[in-house]
Amino acid sequence: MLKLMVFIDGTWLYYNKRYLGNETRNDFHLDYARIPKVLGEALEQQLDCERIDIVRNCLFAHFFCNFDPVDQEVVTRQREFYSILRDRYHYEVEVVPYDLQGKKIKDVEYHILANGEANSYVAVSLTTRLLHYAMLPGCFDIALLIAGNYCYIPLLREIRKLGKRVAIASIKSACCPAFEDPVEGTEIRDFEVIFLDDYVDAIEFKMQEHMLHCQSPLHEGDTLVATTFHPTPGNKFYCDECRRKYDKLRRLKDIEAPYVTANASGKMFDVGNVIKGKIKTKFPERGFGFVIGEDGWDYFFHVTDLAEGVDFSSLSEGDAVSFSIRRAPALGKAGAASQVQPCEMDEKRFNNPALDLTD
Repeated sequence: MLKLMVFIDGTWLYYNKRYLGNETRNDFHLDYARIPKVLGEALEQQLDCERIDIVRNCLFAHFFCNFDPVDQEVVTRQREFYSILRDRYHYEVEVVPYDLQGKKIKDVEYHILANGEANSYVAVSLTTRLLHYAMLPGCFDIALLIAGNYCYIPLLREIRKLGKRVAIASIKSACCPAFEDPVEGTEIRDFEVIFLDDYVDAIEFKMQEHMLHCQSPLHEGDTLVATTFHPTPGNKFYCDECRRKYDKLRRLKDIEAPYVTANASGKMFDVGNVIKGKIKTKFPERGFGFVIGEDGWDYFFHVTDLAEGVDFSSLSEGDAVSFSIRRAPALGKAGAASQVQPCEMDEKRFNNPALDLTD
C-alpha cells in the first residue's frame, strides 16, 4: 500500500474556493474531512489497482495579528477553524502571522490576493515541511500538493529528485499553466492534475442545523438555539446574536479605552508574548474587563479571551493572571489580551506601584 501525504496551501485555497461553484454564493464551504479521501480515491483511479493509505494531512495558512478591532469576529472564527482542523480532523496546521498594522482586513486583502504577500510566507512554511518529510526514510511515497502557484515548481522538482512521486490538485481558474503543461525536461508531477472543480459535490461541506445551548452570560431568552457551528471539545458555544453583542462591545471599549500609564513609554511589544498582571476592572454584566500588566500597560479582555476551562465569574478585581498579548497598546489606547488565566505571582518581582490595586 502506497503512503500519501497531503500538503495544502490553505491561504491559496481559501481565496480561490469561490471559483469552485457559483461565485455569487457566500455560503460555499469546503469539507476538509472529505478532501483528502476524495483526492486519494482519484489518485487510486490513476494507479489502477494500487491502494493508497493517507498517512498525514498538513495545512499551511496565515493568521491576522495587530488588526482593526472591527475584525475581531472574523479573526476569532479563523482561529476556531484552525483549532477544528487540529482537534477534530487531526490535521497538522502551521500558521504564519500577517501583521495588519491596525488596518481592516478588507483594506489589505487585495495585497494578499494580487501581490501574494501572505501567501509567500505560507509557501516557505509548506516548502520547508515538505522537504523535511521527503528526507525522512519511509515517511511517504506520494506527496499531494493542493495549490496553484508557480512558486512551488522548484520544490516539486526537488521532491521528485529525492525519489518521491508528486501529485497536484488545483482549481481550473487558479492553476498556473506550468502545472498542466510543464516545460520539457522539468517535469514536476507523476499524475494528471486533479481539479477540485470536478469533485465539488463530494467536497462541499453541507451545513446542517442542530440544537445547542448558548453559554454566553449575556444571552437573553431560551439558551437552546439552532446552529450549524460545531464547537471543539472543551470549548464553550456562543450563539450568533451573542457573538454580535461581543463584537459590538469590543469595538465600543476599544474606542473608549483609557489612556495607559506612561511608565512604559517607548516599550516595544511582542505580540503573542505571555506576561503577568492583575485584573484592574471587571464588568460582570457586560462580559469584559481590563488587566494591568507587569509592564504597566492596560489590556482589554473579553469573556471569549479566557483560557480553556476558566470561568469568567471566578475572576475578581485584584486577581493575579497571566495572559498573551493579542494586540499591543497604541495611540493611547489599551492593548488586548487573550488566554487570560489565574496564576501565582511573586509580589516582590512585580515591584510596580501601578499593580497595587488597594487604593
